Amino acid sequence: QTLRVRSNGVNDGMVRESTETSGIGNYIDPSNQLLAVGDDSLKRQYVSILDFNTSSLPDHAIVTSAVLRVKVMFLSNETYTKLGSLKAVFTNPFFGSSLQLEKADFDNNTPVPVAGVFSKASGINQWITLRLLSNNLSMVNNNGHTQFRIYFSKDDSNDVIKHQIGLLSGNYSVVTDRP
Repeated sequence: QTLRVRSNGVNDGMVRESTETSGIGNYIDPSNQLLAVGDDSLKRQYVSILDFNTSSLPDHAIVTSAVLRVKVMFLSNETYTKLGSLKAVFTNPFFGSSLQLEKADFDNNTPVPVAGVFSKASGINQWITLRLLSNNLSMVNNNGHTQFRIYFSKDDSNDVIKHQIGLLSGNYSVVTDRP
């Protein structure tokens, strides 16, 4: 059987690092329809969180494959060249201390499984996909939520130019364009 689950916009959002090397989130945006991932002109990293209510999976289901799809709405020049691959890690039920977006969701020191690497966007208004690595499929939560932290392999470009990709969130008004 196949199950399609849309992102839960109530818990989606982006988290910005406080300073270039702090590794600590200090700003969150939980309601934006567009999620930024990358860096800014002050070399602060942006990560984005997507939340999926996966409780509609049967309790004893065995997940044999899963794909995360997101729609790209902006892409700064040289983002992939400067920041590397777009990746995701995931956890269940949440990253910080609750399902809701919080500054602690930025923390990339907590060991969580790598979900995989997204296909590369060549422009805007297109879907990119990440096929979850098969050895981590058991981490999909059959009884609640599964969250993804999306980030680039390099935290910043070490220049004063903003490099970002903009992804639609579960808050986007067009349901069919939500992750």
